[in-house]
Amino acid sequence: MDFTDCKNITKLPDLSVIAPNIKRLILDRCENLVEIHQSVGLLEALEHWSLYGCESLKIIPRILKLKSLQWFCLWKFSDIWQSKERLALPLSIGNLTSLHTLYICSKNLNNLPSCFCTIPNLKFLCMYGFQNFSKNLDITDCFAKLETLLVMYSDITTLPDISSRFPQLKKLYIAGYWDFHKIPRLPLCISNVFVSGRKSLDSQSSRRLLRQFAEKVGLPQNIVCPRGSSHRGYASETDFAHKKGFSFQFDGNVLIPGSKIPKWFNHQIVGSSISFSVGGKLPSFAFCVAIQVQLKDKVAKKRDFIPGSYVINIFVNGYKIFHSDSLHLSTAPSYSYLWVVYMRDSSLEGIILNEGTEVNLQFEFSNYDPEIAVITVEKCGVHVACMCSPQNSVADKVARVRIHGRLKVSFDERLKMFLSRVAADVLPFKQKLGGCSKAQDANYCPLCEIAEDSVLHLFQCCPYAKGLWYGGRWGFRVEMIQAQSIREFVEYIIDLPKELLAERVNKDEFTLYAVLAMNILLDAREDALFSNTKDSINQLVHRLNNQYDSYVRSFEEQNRGSAWIKPPDQWIVMFDPVSHKLRGPEARHDHPSCISWNKRSRVTV
Repeated sequence: MDFTDCKNITKLPDLSVIAPNIKRLILDRCENLVEIHQSVGLLEALEHWSLYGCESLKIIPRILKLKSLQWFCLWKFSDIWQSKERLALPLSIGNLTSLHTLYICSKNLNNLPSCFCTIPNLKFLCMYGFQNFSKNLDITDCFAKLETLLVMYSDITTLPDISSRFPQLKKLYIAGYWDFHKIPRLPLCISNVFVSGRKSLDSQSSRRLLRQFAEKVGLPQNIVCPRGSSHRGYASETDFAHKKGFSFQFDGNVLIPGSKIPKWFNHQIVGSSISFSVGGKLPSFAFCVAIQVQLKDKVAKKRDFIPGSYVINIFVNGYKIFHSDSLHLSTAPSYSYLWVVYMRDSSLEGIILNEGTEVNLQFEFSNYDPEIAVITVEKCGVHVACMCSPQNSVADKVARVRIHGRLKVSFDERLKMFLSRVAADVLPFKQKLGGCSKAQDANYCPLCEIAEDSVLHLFQCCPYAKGLWYGGRWGFRVEMIQAQSIREFVEYIIDLPKELLAERVNKDEFTLYAVLAMNILLDAREDALFSNTKDSINQLVHRLNNQYDSYVRSFEEQNRGSAWIKPPDQWIVMFDPVSHKLRGPEARHDHPSCISWNKRSRVTV
């Protein structure tokens, strides 16, 4: 029986007499329905029961003995937006032993009966509009077979320990107008996580989430691409000739609010396509796209989601491999999304490749109504163990030899690579990028927008650089370094003359502080270039001092209680070869590039 949008029903009669063997009962948007006869709770053949949008409903069966019921929806919006008496689930809901799909709309989940979490075979649960997470769900193995959890339009900011409560969870969807910040560690079997909301997840949750999926497919974050961050993109599918095609499936995918591709992705480019080279087989990889959604004003308040479809094409060795599906983007106030998909190497077995085979990836989002929104792919990136050829191997090699010969302290190889690439002046500083300001289009520095953009200008001559160096801990005047090239500048940084050092500051301390300053300037330039945002010089100085202190403090905490006596003046150093920047100590416990460095030149991994 389907009574959708029926306005004449106020009380559903005794169906045990009229239709005792009914299997489907749909009462969606019956706005005048007030009462459902108690006999409906005893219909043993009923499999599908929907009470979506019955805003006047007050009475439902108290006893549920629906042994065949598989799908149930109790969705009353007025329970969310009004303070009047709310409809509650009956205490007998635990009797629904065949139920595998449940949609529930409630403002206070603590009003749920205690037997709610004892539904034995529930696999799909959608919860809408609640203000807190039910205490009745706060037990281990609450829904032991739950595979999909959809949480919509809630005021909560975090979730409980999902891995212990829903050990079989594979898909987690969180959507709506809220301030959701944190996601706990998820079960190992998780494959899909979609999050959309007013604000992005906090950085710790985002890192943990992306790292967990990378670990799942055996993809470490510390992979280096010999080419650095300069990679080629392609405009359309017509660029690639292919003789056959077949589809593939993901081993995991994550959609979260955000506009910046994680720095540890070792291939990044503006646009929707990217390439890299591989060896004898296609290894595990992660593919990330930054999606921008611009709603049209006339529909901004009328849509919760934008329906559409996507396709990811992989062109390799004459084959076209693709994955396509539907994708609904939330129109919550955060309109920028990062979508990351993961694939194991085993997912693409059977494709025979030669050494140095080029792989091309493309992403397209289509089949959406252009009257609703404009959707663009701002950037894309790939993280993979590649065999790309260095962009300027000769310059890199010369610079590396010079720096290794001049370095007076022990550095990690990644830090040496960073300094050598800076010294070789091979960083991508003069790219013409879409969305830049007029000054940036003219190759001017995106920070000061006065002088020509170059590595030496950014680190020494830019007013932002001078302000950061002088406003820092030791009031260093960077213009005292008489360097005519970026190579000379790096040599000064690693072996500064004693007369330029502040009192009681040794060269090792200055070198670390200087590299952190260079990293912050490079980061500030990237923000100005891609996000059109600029921090003040005081903010950059504050960040520099905090990062320096955190390196020292975190290493002291790491070695507290160890059997050996630590030497003085130690720091942790970690370098990201993709963005050519240092990264903070937060990842030190699981990152092989973390080292301790001291005045005695001892290295401890």
